[in-house]
Amino acid sequence: MRLALFDVDGTLIDADGSGRRALEKAFAETFDLGETPELAGRVRFSGELDPVIHREIARLLGISSKELEAGRKRLLASYLAHLESACGRPGKSRVLPGVQRLLERLHATRDLQLGLITGNLEAGARIKMAPHHLNHFFPSGGFGEDGPDRAAVARVAVERVAAGPAGPVEAALVTIIGDSERDVECGRSNSYRTLAVASGWTSWQDLAAAEPDHLVADLVDTDRLLEILTK
Repeated sequence: MRLALFDVDGTLIDADGSGRRALEKAFAETFDLGETPELAGRVRFSGELDPVIHREIARLLGISSKELEAGRKRLLASYLAHLESACGRPGKSRVLPGVQRLLERLHATRDLQLGLITGNLEAGARIKMAPHHLNHFFPSGGFGEDGPDRAAVARVAVERVAAGPAGPVEAALVTIIGDSERDVECGRSNSYRTLAVASGWTSWQDLAAAEPDHLVADLVDTDRLLEILTK
């Protein structure tokens, strides 16, 4: 059994910054900031875990760890409400080129499972993908709340697949597909194969420097990608 683990933002979809905007509003509401903070360019989102992003935002805003922990439930509820509202409206959020056809082909492939590897909280990832009807391709995965870093989250994703009908998956038969050098790093640290795609916010040059097993501009060439993911 082979396993293809996909990142979400910048790999499967472009959510047009809806997550960042929802988080800005959630911090303003939860911590009574008076005005919505502008986080663009100040906090790295690409390839990072949501809990890490939350801690970095809190640090920049002068919110203590104790205050952040005390307000965590309200922050998450506010964030998910704003995210669902944004994703439920017509906008610029889109499935990236080639994704729909590739997932349909992979879903129909014998001896291959699909899963997610994302820094998003699971609820957030599901909300982002719901308007594009992608959730059914991914029954499980690893999410931002599942570990201290991306490598640990990837291991959780593999363990969840192994706990299902497919059974255990050898590390050499797992491929991480993502648009960040963090995806490449998390794959290498676990001895998983890596497929980097330059469809997000990391340049081709930076992705190449991370030395993935494969590097593509996008997910349009279905036949080539099927060969990579199933050989």
